[in-house]
Amino acid sequence: MLKTLRSFDYHRELIETVLRLKAGPIGANLLSPLFIFFILKDFVPNYMLYIWFFAQMIVYVFRQFIAQKALKILYIADKNRVNKLLKYYLFAIFANAFLLGISSIFAILYAQELQLFILVALIFALATGAISTLTPVYHAVFIFITVIVSIFIFSAFVLGASSTYYLVGLFLAFYLILSLPSGYKVYSTLNNSIQQREEIKELNQSLEEKIQIRTHELSEKSHQLEELNKTLDQRVKDESEKLRQNEQLLIQQSRQAAMGEMIGNIAHQWRQPLNALGLILQNIQFTYQMDELSDEFMDKSVTKGKLLTTSMSKTIDDFRNFFKPNKQKEDFFIAKTIKDTIELVEASYENSNIKLHTNFDESIQINGYPSEFSQVILNILSNAKDALVEHKEDNRNIYICNYEKDGDAVIEIKDNAGGIPQEIMGKIFDPYFTTKEEGKGTGIGLYMTKTIVKHNMGGKLSVFNEEGGAKFTISFALL
Repeated sequence: MLKTLRSFDYHRELIETVLRLKAGPIGANLLSPLFIFFILKDFVPNYMLYIWFFAQMIVYVFRQFIAQKALKILYIADKNRVNKLLKYYLFAIFANAFLLGISSIFAILYAQELQLFILVALIFALATGAISTLTPVYHAVFIFITVIVSIFIFSAFVLGASSTYYLVGLFLAFYLILSLPSGYKVYSTLNNSIQQREEIKELNQSLEEKIQIRTHELSEKSHQLEELNKTLDQRVKDESEKLRQNEQLLIQQSRQAAMGEMIGNIAHQWRQPLNALGLILQNIQFTYQMDELSDEFMDKSVTKGKLLTTSMSKTIDDFRNFFKPNKQKEDFFIAKTIKDTIELVEASYENSNIKLHTNFDESIQINGYPSEFSQVILNILSNAKDALVEHKEDNRNIYICNYEKDGDAVIEIKDNAGGIPQEIMGKIFDPYFTTKEEGKGTGIGLYMTKTIVKHNMGGKLSVFNEEGGAKFTISFALL
């Protein structure tokens, strides 16, 4: 127990359990000061009781503020920052317990024994509740119970004027001795459970790595068999290559159709750096006119201008790389490729008041054509954007995520544009089918998307309506 109190090292799931209090504990924290206020209001001077009550409310608000702030960064911030916020939260618990303990002094000095017994019963209930809600972070339950009970014991022995108070003090001392080890046992059980789960997770990862190695070995043997059957399969491969070339031609045509939109995206990406560059030039002119133009100011302005032009040049390179076709399949990370694609168009989506919500597993990797995969993502996003602009005036959202399921890498893209009408659901992947006005759509975007996913990369593509929008699901075999 002492080792735990010295180490201050808690798993983040345990911290989350304490920070994310349910309705019951929150109600107890709010109602307990109010209940104490009413049972002591006829005995304790009003100004003292009001100060005590408002102090409790301030501590409660501060405690909730720290809890919400910590929950937002719990799984993304470093350990030192999380521990800093946790210490603030423990300080709030200390203040809460200290103020509750002060109420015992009020009861002994001003109230009668009945009020004291009621107060002891309430504190006993709060301490018992703390064992069930604060135990995942043992410092929290230790501080709460120790502070509140210690003040009660002190009040009973020092300020009490009869044996009744001494008995109350002895009872609370006995409770303190029993409750702290009990709370520590609960904490140890929770902590050990999480550690065991982490160990099982590591074993699973090790097993997956062994399976991947074995799969690679089987793939090598399969390749050897393919070499033996090379002559037999050559004609099939030749025909497949012809089909692929035709598909590549359609893909290039689809990309050319998207170039106009891409040029618009470049314009969105360049608008901000061009404005910044214009401001730099204006500052130089103004400084010159004020006869304050120095070498240092000139060098600083030139450096800023170079950074901006370098950024603009990178934008051009990014768009140029997007239109380069892949000749050979290669291993690539799904999340990185999707992020690179989003960077090309996110300025246009911001201009259309569309929010892109992403949730990526960075480790998932597949084998295929990264450039064609980018085209797939871009086509689906473009359709979602058009649907949102047409059907939604505000609250436009697109959700993108990837995860592993049953040995497959799965990508989901969902919007809230109202979904696809059932009468055309089965036609949207047909070539030259479009619901857009004449001249605004080619009808080959989703057709090429399915061709790339199914034929070029051996994956699966499906779509269905879910919660007020269309949801596209893409899956590929994991490496």
